[in-house]
Amino acid sequence: MSVTQNPKATLHLDRMPNVCMDVVCGCGEEFHQCNHGDSGSSEYLRCPACSTVLRCGAEVALLAEPIDYKRSVPMPTASFQWKGTHACMTASCKCGHDFAIERDFAYEETCPACRQHYFVESRIAVTEIAESDVPPGAVIQTPEKDLEFDD
Repeated sequence: MSVTQNPKATLHLDRMPNVCMDVVCGCGEEFHQCNHGDSGSSEYLRCPACSTVLRCGAEVALLAEPIDYKRSVPMPTASFQWKGTHACMTASCKCGHDFAIERDFAYEETCPACRQHYFVESRIAVTEIAESDVPPGAVIQTPEKDLEFDD
């Protein structure tokens, strides 16, 4: 058990059958990715507007206090909706204890070793990648364009 400077959780996207997140592509297109019980992971997405392939990151921060998401964030980006996502992740506390989280509504967590309380960040990093860089066998999800964001 090693002490972690920055508490974090690593998402196991391949083991998360229920994922809901809002995504903003680098082209500015906003769309919603819902993967409720479908086969495949939400790690690789294709923007419904520009067809860019996006790779969703697998790490989120464990925070001492909630973040105000009204502030500007770099694009592309994705934000989990923990209420619609069955979280499956391994958390690393600042005390060095690693523990599993597997449940819905993963907004907040408490380390079972030291009882440190954390708020689970909902934003994850998204990077644009070439389709040729997607590993063989990985599925690229193509969400439908979300009409909620249309003018």
